[in-house]
Amino acid sequence: MDVESVLRAESLLRLAEDHVRHCQDEEALRMASESWTRFDAEDDHSMGADAVRMMVAAQCALLRPEEATESASRGMAACRRKARAKQDEMAEAKMQLASAEAAVGHDQLRLGSRLCEEALEAAQQALQVFEAHGDKPLQAAACLAIASLHISQSCEDLAQRARIATKMAKQALQLAECTNIPRCRGWAHHALAAAAAIGGADEAWLPAARRALETFQAQKDRRSEANHRVAMASWHCERAGFGQALEHGRGALEILQHLSAPSHLQVPTLAVLAKAHQGIGNSEPALRSAHLGLRLAKSEGAHRSELAALQVVAETQHRAGQPEEAERTARDALALGQKLKDPVGEARALRLLLELHCSHLARVDGGEQIKTSRMSDLDGTVAKAGQLFRKLPSKVGGLDVAFDLMDSFINLHVLRRRPLEALDVVAQLREDICNENETSDDARLQLFVSKIQLEGNQLVQCCSTAQEAVRSLEDTGDEVRAANALAILAEAQMIMGQSESARQNARRARRRFGEIGKYEEEVAMKLLIAQACLHPDAKGKTNIKDAMRETQDALKLSMDTGMPETIVKVYQMMAEVCLAAGEHGKAVEATDNAFKCEDESFQIRPSCKFILHVIAAKALFNLSRPDDARASAEKAESLLEDANLDAKGNVLRQSLVSWVPQVSMLLEQLDGHTEPSYRNESVPQQQEEKQQQQQQQQQEHNLKQEAHPDQT
Repeated sequence: MDVESVLRAESLLRLAEDHVRHCQDEEALRMASESWTRFDAEDDHSMGADAVRMMVAAQCALLRPEEATESASRGMAACRRKARAKQDEMAEAKMQLASAEAAVGHDQLRLGSRLCEEALEAAQQALQVFEAHGDKPLQAAACLAIASLHISQSCEDLAQRARIATKMAKQALQLAECTNIPRCRGWAHHALAAAAAIGGADEAWLPAARRALETFQAQKDRRSEANHRVAMASWHCERAGFGQALEHGRGALEILQHLSAPSHLQVPTLAVLAKAHQGIGNSEPALRSAHLGLRLAKSEGAHRSELAALQVVAETQHRAGQPEEAERTARDALALGQKLKDPVGEARALRLLLELHCSHLARVDGGEQIKTSRMSDLDGTVAKAGQLFRKLPSKVGGLDVAFDLMDSFINLHVLRRRPLEALDVVAQLREDICNENETSDDARLQLFVSKIQLEGNQLVQCCSTAQEAVRSLEDTGDEVRAANALAILAEAQMIMGQSESARQNARRARRRFGEIGKYEEEVAMKLLIAQACLHPDAKGKTNIKDAMRETQDALKLSMDTGMPETIVKVYQMMAEVCLAAGEHGKAVEATDNAFKCEDESFQIRPSCKFILHVIAAKALFNLSRPDDARASAEKAESLLEDANLDAKGNVLRQSLVSWVPQVSMLLEQLDGHTEPSYRNESVPQQQEEKQQQQQQQQQEHNLKQEAHPDQT
């Protein structure tokens, strides 16, 4: 054995640890790599495994999770090739732990994926070896790895994952207390907070998070404190606690800047700060934060950090109402992703481009008014997305990004009134991932198919697909998407006139959305329940009382969330319920409240405005205010064309169809009310009136054809 080489390797490993503490990850990686090479040459597999764990930590911090996985695999192969002959099971167990820690660094790690299952198995096997040898520090590290793997997975079985993560974090905490390792104790508290955060409890994570912060501060572990503060800022943002998020984001940034931390550490911090600033309505400081990260990454020549920063800037510009700037930045991100041969980065940029196209389509009055250049860009973006779907399933973290991209892809086709065209792309994606044979993936694809069928008015098929998706998603514990599938099922049943079934499934979806904190979706389901209650049941009875209760609850909840579009929808349903209840004054008041939501930053959609005017006109007519009723009815009539162009989704089109005939009927009633001699007009006038009625009927017929393309 070359003693000098071993001593040098040990010295390099200590220096690497010191560089990590001071955010110098490139230097740490270089020294850890040299240390491992020396240990491997001297067949010191146990210390070599320590060096590999250090390499993995540095590579994950540098946003290179694929390299981290490769380092762990290479270390494991070398260890098994040499160490098994000497029966060094501790060295092999450390390498298994390194594999698990590398997997934790992957973004959007999926439950059931091969990477996740292998990582969990490796960590659990390592834990058994460490327990057999009585090595408590490594036991704690393995417990934290298992907890982190469950925390970092996507949406499946939140409650179960939170329970397992909590159990492992508590075990790590007990081991850290026994061995008096403050840093491990801090990360155990962090894992407890993270487990509570994914479990959905609003404030349950705070005590553990504060204890972690106090531990890191007491030990003057500045990097761990900064990382933990970024996590706390994210958890606060998820719960609309933007003031607290700003406090922790600023604290983390101050530490990182004091340590001269590179861009790969500062960009995620600045992204959280940008989100927090925009959460409280401050777009200017949000944009400054996002651009600061981009400038830093460019100055370092750190291309992966630059790609992440470009995505942050584009998203911030999009939220700030700067669509043209956001599109330019997203295209820069797309070009850089292609240059780096990073399909996942490309997909994230493409998704934002699709969302920008969706926003544009939602603003214009129909596709025929879009400029030719815009249509060409849109078609090109759609084509790129279609090609990219083929590359993503084979990439680490790629399938989740593919599903996110698919969601925007379908929304764009809905707004273009071509939803069924997206079915072929879903079928191709299904074929590309069929070798994985993962139930959760197939269920998510069924959810996409049911959404397409709903928008394409294939309602019978939609109900069948959505029911199958609900069963599969419930089996995998994916409560979020199971609730989404129930919502789609309820919408389809409502359009088909199956109001009782729609009400039952909407209630199931509403309860789940409430439990997981999806308040916008919960409000939507309350409104759907109210709508179903207004329809006669099997005995021919309506349930006005329940409809009113659901609508009032929805109003309170929407006021808490503060989204004006949602508040307007609630007032619209409240007006409809009041009209059905014969409370015409309250119906007019509800429509007035809806119109008051408009300001410079928010305009009510033409389709919604049309329905509000129709409801107001009917209520005013019943209140014996014919002049006001006529004014509202005429406003509705003037909005009909814009409303028709605006109603791009099938659910909205169906709602519009039910209100359109009521405008002409109401105007006829008003004509009869104010001009009794109307039928004694001259023959030419009667002929002109008849032509107008025929034109109105033809317009309604065209609208119905558009809403039911399968029956055209």
